[in-house]
Amino acid sequence: MAGARALLRETDRAWATLDPAAAALDHGVGIFTEMADPPTGEYLGSLPQGLAHLAHIMALNVLEGQRGC
Repeated sequence: MAGARALLRETDRAWATLDPAAAALDHGVGIFTEMADPPTGEYLGSLPQGLAHLAHIMALNVLEGQRGC
């Protein structure tokens, strides 16, 4: 969702989606779980395939590119 919003140049909404997701899913070692329960933040499932990490990196890449970095 953050990547799509970034591509649509909805930068504020993209960051508003990306930041809480990263904070909720980060285990402190930079590895995302497959799922988290939104109301409780409880981690569900095992470690993911690379798709979650790739989507996160792609969204950050678009957003940083729009900042002119």
